[in-house]
Amino acid sequence: CEQSATYFNVMTQLPQTICHFDFFKRNLFLLENNQLHDHTIAIDWAFIGSGCAGADINPLVIASLAFFEVPLDKARELDQIVFNGYLEGLQQTGWHGDPRLIRMGYLIANLRYTFGQIDGWMAGIFDNNVRSMIEQAFGHPIGEVFDYVAMLRNATSYLDDEREKLMSDLN
Repeated sequence: CEQSATYFNVMTQLPQTICHFDFFKRNLFLLENNQLHDHTIAIDWAFIGSGCAGADINPLVIASLAFFEVPLDKARELDQIVFNGYLEGLQQTGWHGDPRLIRMGYLIANLRYTFGQIDGWMAGIFDNNVRSMIEQAFGHPIGEVFDYVAMLRNATSYLDDEREKLMSDLN
């Protein structure tokens, strides 16, 4: 579709970096160090590749919400904490570009995490093995998971509005 092509073109014009593409709590571990700094260890690099800056933090926010780890009424707060922390990290490494470009990468990535797994989710309705895996991963019955994901979609719909506004502002 034309809109997908537009988003793809925008993504390729944004600052690029190596992305994990699966950052979320279950793939990140804090290594506490008795010296000056703690370190975060990332596992499960199956999806590593080049991508736009900001894309990696979208699954951190969305998966944290989706896996019932952060209440939905804290979605905007989590969004801001993660995004601001990412920008701070970029600035500490010497990047001082337009933060709207990073925000756009984050917002476009939301399309992937919103719709990217629909076929797998739908299989959970008809396939007992998939249903069982989904229920185990989320720790809730499939019906609750589906209801919760619908509520998650509503709680994060502001991201779609923000993406469209930012697309307009950057053009």
